[in-house]
Amino acid sequence: MKKRLRVYRTFLTGILIGLFYVILVSEKGIGVPPSLEWVYIHNLIDQKIFVLIFSGILGGVLYTIMVDGRVELPRFVDEDANSFEAGLFGDILLGIAGALVVGLFTSDSTELLEEPALVLAAKGIIGGYGSKALMSLALHKFINRVDKLEAEKEAALEQREALAQEVVQLEAEKQDLWQGAQLINQLNEQLEHGIPTDSLTQLQHSIRQAPQPVKNQVFKVAKEFRHLGSRSEAMRDRIQRMIPIFEALVSGDPYNHQYHAQLAFANKDATQPDIDQALNHLNQAIDLRGVVEKADTWKYDLNRAIVRIQKTLAETGSFVSNPVTRDKITNDLLTVAKTRGLSRVLEEAKAHQIANPIVNWLQQNRNALEQRPDAKDLLGSLLSTRPISKSSAVERLQSLTSPEALANSRNLPAPIGRAVNGREYNTVDLIKDTLQQHIQSAIPIRALPQEAATDVRIGLG
Repeated sequence: MKKRLRVYRTFLTGILIGLFYVILVSEKGIGVPPSLEWVYIHNLIDQKIFVLIFSGILGGVLYTIMVDGRVELPRFVDEDANSFEAGLFGDILLGIAGALVVGLFTSDSTELLEEPALVLAAKGIIGGYGSKALMSLALHKFINRVDKLEAEKEAALEQREALAQEVVQLEAEKQDLWQGAQLINQLNEQLEHGIPTDSLTQLQHSIRQAPQPVKNQVFKVAKEFRHLGSRSEAMRDRIQRMIPIFEALVSGDPYNHQYHAQLAFANKDATQPDIDQALNHLNQAIDLRGVVEKADTWKYDLNRAIVRIQKTLAETGSFVSNPVTRDKITNDLLTVAKTRGLSRVLEEAKAHQIANPIVNWLQQNRNALEQRPDAKDLLGSLLSTRPISKSSAVERLQSLTSPEALANSRNLPAPIGRAVNGREYNTVDLIKDTLQQHIQSAIPIRALPQEAATDVRIGLG
């Protein structure tokens, strides 16, 4: 019932406003009550001015209704009445201003009141409506401009912060480079000649506290030196001096499997090898590397197998391992066979003349390995890679010193009794040179038989 009354009241209000407006713009006008005649007498109200202003009010209110969809009454926005929202009152004032501006801009001030009331009504509505539209457009552009300026300001601030961070990063990189250069100089001194204990302790502390980029530089240099040392007997003494460097790296980052692996390799290949430490750090490296990096770190498993063979040989004087150790070595070699190929590894070692005890170990433990079905690949590697034996060397010597070989070969030493470069060859010289040729041309790998195995280091780290 209340909603229906509200609809009726709104409709009736609209009818009354429309009727009033019709009478207002009518050329005939309306009769003024006697009590209000004094207003016209004193020229305080003019019908056409009233039409213009009322039309402006109507135009402003129409714009608000059409665009905003509602009319807001004036109100105070806080309890202290310090802020006021004009609402409908502001729309009325803006409509009046727009009507007057349009009226004066479209007609001369003396001719404005001479125009028909209907024309003035149209100008008033256009002025009131247009003033609101222009104001909204100007406000929208202003807001957009403010938003754009704010966005540009934010972008400038972000760029400034980015530049500041870049400067800080460059300063940090500069500091890292300087610190890295200092550590590398000390590292080179330690590797070349060794430094005093106090200086070495300080170097280890600096490595532990260094940022990761500096540690990466130190690790790269130490790794390259260790790799060269494992391949060259002349540089092998440096490996012993690298151990404190790798220990500092491990202490600074105990979860880096590469640090543990290089420390293990250094302990294994040093002039005073520490087999137990090598095995310990290889175990940690393999535990830390994860499954993803298993294929790229097959040397960990290979060297752990070699270290266990070394340990067996050092403790028993034989390559024959106890069942527990044999299973561990076999499992590591099987891992190498799956990820890299054991035959390939042994052939690479042979090609680079790298000594390794794997073939000898496979030979000495062959009977036990044949009991494991999964060890057939290892035995296949054994059959395809055979070490030099004394008998093969003797057979090779006999074949090379036979009359037919001496007659057909151009590469053999000069015959006995013939002088070459002022030297007269004898039987001893011939045997020595022939053996040397055999060693260089036959099988380059240094595979040690059990009775002569004293050095089982391998440079595959």
